[in-house]
Amino acid sequence: MDLIWFRSFCSGYTFADAGNLEHCAKYLNQTLMTFGFPASLDLFAADPESIARTCNFIHSLLQQKQRDIEFRESANDQRQSPSKDRELATLTRKDAKATTVFKAQIENLQ
Repeated sequence: MDLIWFRSFCSGYTFADAGNLEHCAKYLNQTLMTFGFPASLDLFAADPESIARTCNFIHSLLQQKQRDIEFRESANDQRQSPSKDRELATLTRKDAKATTVFKAQIENLQ
């Protein structure tokens, strides 16, 4: 991990500012390549194609974030499922016991 980024993150300072934009852009592109993303961000571009690539990349990141959220929700649901299954099994056993007790009481009354 880049020490400058780590210090700025931990101390609450802003990652990029007017004085370090070139360094930040290089760092972002290197980090993106490390994580398997295309490193085609040209943050200083004026041509529409480069700006479109940047927009498409940001859009990809947002979609990935949405997939991550959906995955976490699904994983949480699956983790909670055994608990719900146990609750259902407990209720079913209680219902079966109550039915048996009621049948016995009815037979005693006859």
